[in-house]
Amino acid sequence: MNYATQLERDVMIRVRTIYFLRLLTSHRAIQAVLLTASVFFTAVIVSVPNVIHNMSRLPGFMDYLNYLYAAFMHTSFYVESSLILAVSIAIWLVVDLWRGLKPQRLLKILSGRAGRLAAM
Repeated sequence: MNYATQLERDVMIRVRTIYFLRLLTSHRAIQAVLLTASVFFTAVIVSVPNVIHNMSRLPGFMDYLNYLYAAFMHTSFYVESSLILAVSIAIWLVVDLWRGLKPQRLLKILSGRAGRLAAM
């Protein structure tokens, strides 16, 4: 193999490694990892099928809210803290993504979507 092509390959491997590490250490990636970990921790502790089964029996929207409130208030500290962490990180991630959208880009996305809907 030629020295120049070997050098190019080595340089590109380093560039890709640095780019990948920058992606991994971005605040959005950290938020996503924390959100995934807290949701996973909650799902391990809580019996999700039982919660869904109990919620399916409720007739109205206010009954859902009352059930969720009662379930949250009568669960363990670990579940409460992991749920608070998950909701906080999710809100933080949504706000961060919303701030990242520039008004011109948001208008372009919305107008493009409206144009596609009108064409249907």
